[in-house]
Amino acid sequence: MVLFALLLMVQEEKPTPTPWGRIEWKANAAHLCVDSWPADGKLGMGRLNNPIGAVYLQGDESKAPLKFDPGVSEWIVTRAPKKEGNVVVVETVGAPRVAGEPVVSEAAEEGSISLPAHNAVTHGKMLRYEPQPHKNTVGYWVEESDWCEWRFKVARPGAYKVVLQQGCGKGQGGSTVKVTVAGQALEYTVEDTGGFQAFVERPAGTVRVEQAGVFTLEIRPVKKAKAAVMDVRQVRLLPSE
Repeated sequence: MVLFALLLMVQEEKPTPTPWGRIEWKANAAHLCVDSWPADGKLGMGRLNNPIGAVYLQGDESKAPLKFDPGVSEWIVTRAPKKEGNVVVVETVGAPRVAGEPVVSEAAEEGSISLPAHNAVTHGKMLRYEPQPHKNTVGYWVEESDWCEWRFKVARPGAYKVVLQQGCGKGQGGSTVKVTVAGQALEYTVEDTGGFQAFVERPAGTVRVEQAGVFTLEIRPVKKAKAAVMDVRQVRLLPSE
């Protein structure tokens, strides 16, 4: 699959050329406008920093879902057999944002900081953001060396409780990870939740941020117990004093 360059931000709804046509950017969607379908019926597009909704052919009143695969470096949409149409609609939550530079999350009014999966920067062979509605998670954590990070801005220095919203398949728990926040490391043991998309919130510990500024939160496996480490939908930093 041929990769192609995308703008880091979608501006003025300017179409982005692709090997198979172009992408037109809408308020809450990306339209994949096909001039010529590849022989294998697969369209490659750059990853977005958005959860997505339905993926379907424009004009299909039933919105029959097309096959969608979130790869490590690009997303793949596959044409359905015997379905006619040259525009694929990829619904997005919010205006489409092309993945690239890290997103810096800022605190809510009460001081909490939310780090959603779609803002994560993933590193390694298999780890990636999965944007489908039933997932919306950092997943495919099958390589012990893969890791992820978020950027966030602290306006109010102080102590913060670190809470992970994680899921883990039945019988797959027990992996340990190191959560590093502003240079402070917390060890966390992954809980079996009965399913990788059965998310629960669990505290990882408390850190102290001594000054205002932009910081990094990293999650790196220490030991992978079974087939996969976990899925992470969100990390929250909660003021604890």
